[in-house]
Amino acid sequence: QEIRYCVNDVLVVSAYIKECMEQDHNDITKLPLTATGYCRNYVRKNCLVGDDKESQFKKYHEMIRHLTISGVDEYDQMNRAFAGGFTHCSCRHSGKTLYDVSSFDLISAYPAALCLEPVFPMSKGKVVPVTTYKELYNYCKLYCCIFDITFIDIKPRYINENYISVSKCIYKGSEDKWKKEKHVVTNNGRLVGADEITITLTDIDFEIICRTYKWEQIKIGTFRIYKRGYLPREIIMSILHLYKNKTELKGVDGKEDFYTKSKQLLNACYGMCVTSIIMPVHTFDNEHGWTVEHKDAEKEIKRYNKSKKRFLFYAWGIFCTAVVRKTIFSGILAFGDDYIYSDTDSIKAINADKYLNFIKAYNRMIERKIHLVSKHYNIPVDYFIPKTIKGVPKMLGIFENETEKGNWKMFKSLGAKRYMVLTCDDKLTITVSGVNKKHAVPYLLKKYGIQGSFEAFKNELTIPAEYTGKLTHYYLDDKMQGEVTDYLGKTITYTCMSGIYLEKASYKFSIESEYLDYLRSLRGVLV
Repeated sequence: QEIRYCVNDVLVVSAYIKECMEQDHNDITKLPLTATGYCRNYVRKNCLVGDDKESQFKKYHEMIRHLTISGVDEYDQMNRAFAGGFTHCSCRHSGKTLYDVSSFDLISAYPAALCLEPVFPMSKGKVVPVTTYKELYNYCKLYCCIFDITFIDIKPRYINENYISVSKCIYKGSEDKWKKEKHVVTNNGRLVGADEITITLTDIDFEIICRTYKWEQIKIGTFRIYKRGYLPREIIMSILHLYKNKTELKGVDGKEDFYTKSKQLLNACYGMCVTSIIMPVHTFDNEHGWTVEHKDAEKEIKRYNKSKKRFLFYAWGIFCTAVVRKTIFSGILAFGDDYIYSDTDSIKAINADKYLNFIKAYNRMIERKIHLVSKHYNIPVDYFIPKTIKGVPKMLGIFENETEKGNWKMFKSLGAKRYMVLTCDDKLTITVSGVNKKHAVPYLLKKYGIQGSFEAFKNELTIPAEYTGKLTHYYLDDKMQGEVTDYLGKTITYTCMSGIYLEKASYKFSIESEYLDYLRSLRGVLV
C-alpha cells in the first residue's frame, strides 16, 4: 500500500506535466512552475501579440519602456512602500462573544482595483524636494507618490482600529536620543502611538493616515512622484476575460476544472505585478551541496528595464493593495464602534442595518467608475458585469453581503486570523492559521458544545495533536542505520542518507502579553 502511494504520487504529477505539454504545445523546459507563471504568459501574450503582432508589440513596448526603475535606491523604496491586505480585529471587540454579526465582501477586490482605478504610476519616478505641507498635499493630490516620512508624537484619532503596521516602520522610538524609555504603544502588530516613527508610504497610505492619526510634526525624506493613470487597456481586458470565465463557470457541472483554472489565473493577476525583480539563486551539486548566489542588484534592475518581454511595472502592485486598504478603512470608519473585524477584502460588523447606506453609496460609486473606464477605453459595460449560470449579474468590485441569507448568530475573535463563527444554520466553524477546521471543530463540539466552544475559545486553549491537522517537520540530515521489524515479524536492516520525520502537533492559543496589557488598559478607559 505504501509503495503504491509513492508510485501513484509520481505518476499523477507526470501525467499532469504531459497534459500541460500537449495543451501548450511546449517542451518541459517551457512550462511555468506556478499559477502566476501561467497568468503572466497569458497576459503577456495579450499585451505583446495582437491581430497585428508587429504593430501591437511596438505600441505596447513603446509605452512600457518608459516605465523604468532608476536604480537600487528606488527599488528599495518601492519595497518598503509595499504592504499587503489589512487584516485585524477591533480592539473594542477582541476576545468578546458577539451576536447577530454581518459580513461584507468585496467581489474580486484586487482585480477590481487593477481595472477600475486611475491611480497607477504611468511614468518614471522623479525625485522632488518637499519642504512645506502645501507642497506635500499638492503632490499627493496630483501624482502617485512614494516617500519616506517621519512622524513625531503621533497619536490615534480613533480607538477601535489602527492602520500603521509596526513591522513596516523603519524606525520607531523616541525623538530624544538621550531618553531612556522609547514610548511606543502597539495593538496586535498595529501602531497606536509613538514619540517618533519613520516609514515609507504611498500617497494613498498618507491619505488614510491623515484620517486616522494626528501628530505634532513631520519630516519628509526622499519623495518620488509618478504620473497617475489607468493601467493599459490590454491588461484590463485580460483581467475582465478571466473574471467573466470565473463568474460564468462557477457551479456549472462538468466545468469544475475550467472554473478552478480561471479562478487561479484571476487571483494571480495581482501576484504577477509584485513578483520581486531581484531573487537569489539556490543551487545544489554533489560536491558543494546547497549554495546561494546573491545577484548584482544594479545589473538585475538594468536587465529588467531593458527586457523586451517585460509588460509589467513593479510599482503597479504597490498601489493595487493600497487602493483596497483604503476601501476597507473607509468601511471601518463608516461602521465606527460597530466594526468588529477585517480581512483583506471583507468587513464584519454588528448593527449592520444602520450602515447599509454606506454599502449602497460605495456600490453606486463603483458603478460610476465602471462607466468612466468603459468610456476611457471603449470597453462595453457588460464586460464588468458578467452573469452566473442562474442569470445573476456579478458587478466587479462592489460590496456583497456574505450573510444575506442570515446573519451569523455568534462571532468571536482573538486577533488577526483567529476567529470562530456560528452561522445562521447553526454550523460552527473556525479560521485559525495553523489549525485545520475539519479536524478541530468536531473536537471542540464534542468536548465543549456550541456555547462552551465560544467560552473555551480564548488564551491558553489547547487543541490536541490528533485534532489540529497540523504536522511538525523534523529534518534529518545525517546518515541513519538500524533494524525494523514489520507486522509479519520480518526484520530488515535499513540505511537512510537523510529524511523528514512528520509528527502530529498540538496547537496552543497564546496571545502576546503586550497585546493583553493593551486590551486591559483600553477596557479600563472604555468603562
